[in-house]
Amino acid sequence: MPYSRRLSSHFSALGRPNRAARQLPSISDISPRPSRRMEEASSTKSIGGSLSPKEALAWELFSPIHRILIVAVVAVAAADLQKSRLIWQLTKSLELRDFAPKLLQLPMWDLQRRLRRVQENIGRRSLRIERTRGREETTTTMGDEKIKDEALKILGVFQVLPRLVVFDLDYTLWPFYCECRSKREMPSLYPQAKGILYALKDKGVDIAIASRSPTPDIAKTFLDKLGMQSMFVAQEIFSSWTHKTEHFQRIHRRTGVPFNSMLFFDDEDRNIEAVSKMGVTSILVGNGVNLGALRQGLTMFTQNSAPSERNNQK
Repeated sequence: MPYSRRLSSHFSALGRPNRAARQLPSISDISPRPSRRMEEASSTKSIGGSLSPKEALAWELFSPIHRILIVAVVAVAAADLQKSRLIWQLTKSLELRDFAPKLLQLPMWDLQRRLRRVQENIGRRSLRIERTRGREETTTTMGDEKIKDEALKILGVFQVLPRLVVFDLDYTLWPFYCECRSKREMPSLYPQAKGILYALKDKGVDIAIASRSPTPDIAKTFLDKLGMQSMFVAQEIFSSWTHKTEHFQRIHRRTGVPFNSMLFFDDEDRNIEAVSKMGVTSILVGNGVNLGALRQGLTMFTQNSAPSERNNQK
């Protein structure tokens, strides 16, 4: 007698498939859908614009996952770049906020002069940049040494030398206004300035700074970047309504050098006129300190020193 299997009393009929059960993916599900392709295409356009035929062909070689990853990476990079730009703009805004009160401390004629000087140099900036690039290629350490040797020859011609040579900064030692620059920038001097400074130091002549810059922090940062902080026996850098007469009073108290033993270089005629009345030999420079200005200053200093020497002999 064949064995008969007894069905469970709980089994009634074939049940319907469970809707919650996981189904195997079909081929149509694995392949990218048209909507997904459209999203990828729009993402591609947003990160790089329309693709060339070769770029489009290369893009098709990537799998959908790789395409999504590429779009995500580029999106993160773009967001990081935007963040950096916002940080830079915020930094510049803070610098402008801190700088504005300092500008308001300057007299109106000084503001007008600075604005006029900046406007005059905007048109010549491109030409100056090209010339500066050419000079930078040739004016290396050897170039500074050559200028230094020429300056030493000029100094050797004169029997009477000043005990102290004082320099302005803006448009005298370097071709810009400090307040128009950022501390993060790398400054540069006029081509012959550094060689002249080193020649004076080698000859035993002290040097100092008298500047009315409203941003002494930037000026001192630039001097430090140029490796010149320790060269000066006095650094009087502060905004003032006087035409540097207060600067020279401080320099005199600090160094003990008489005014008639000083030589001064500046690019502003008002400063030259005021300081000259104090007994300082003052030279107006039009394009920064150079060998010609040095020769002119030493010649005038010798002429101014001759009467005092004759009086001492009497």
